[in-house]
Amino acid sequence: MKIWYNHNMKLNRINWKKLGRIIIFIDAANIIYSCKDLGWHIKYKRLKDYFETRARLIKIYFYTARHDDFEGLNKLLAVLAKLGIQVKSRQLKIYKQRDGTQDVKGNVDGELIVDMMRFRKRYDTAILMSGDSDFVHIVDYLRELGKKIIIISSRGHVSKDLIDVADLFLYLDDFKQYWSFEEVK
Repeated sequence: MKIWYNHNMKLNRINWKKLGRIIIFIDAANIIYSCKDLGWHIKYKRLKDYFETRARLIKIYFYTARHDDFEGLNKLLAVLAKLGIQVKSRQLKIYKQRDGTQDVKGNVDGELIVDMMRFRKRYDTAILMSGDSDFVHIVDYLRELGKKIIIISSRGHVSKDLIDVADLFLYLDDFKQYWSFEEVK
C-alpha cells in the first residue's frame, strides 16, 4: 500500500522501526547536486546516526564515480569508509571528443540496481536517495516482490515517474536540520 508524503507531515511522525530492516542506497551524483541546489551539504555521520537511532538500519551504500584528481571527493570517500558506509565506486572515464572538448562518464546506476536486487533478502524497506528515472523499473519490481521503497530527493532532481512507483517520497530538504553541517537548533 502506498504511503504518500504530505510536505506538511512531520518526519518525527514516521515510525521507522515499523518499516523493518532498512538498507539505504545513495546515488551520490544526484544527491550531491540536489544538496548544492538546496544550499547545504550532508554530514554523513549525522545521516547514519539519524537512522541508527530511529530505524533498524542494516547498511548504507554510497555509489559514486571517482578520480584521483578529485581531492575533496577522495577525502569524503575515506570519511565514509571510516563511518562504516560501504563505498561503491567506479573510476571516472574522460573521453576526448572530436571537437576537442571532454566528456566524462562515471555511471554507477547499474551497480546500484544490481545491489538493490542482490541484497533484497536483507531488507524489508529500501531507501533510495536519488531522483533518477533510471530506477523506476527496479523500484516497481521490488515493490511487486513485497519490498517497501522510500525515495528521498529534491524538486528539480526527481522524476515524477519515480515518485509514482515508490511507497513513500520524502523531500531531502526536510532532513536538513538533522543531516546538515549546521548544528541542530
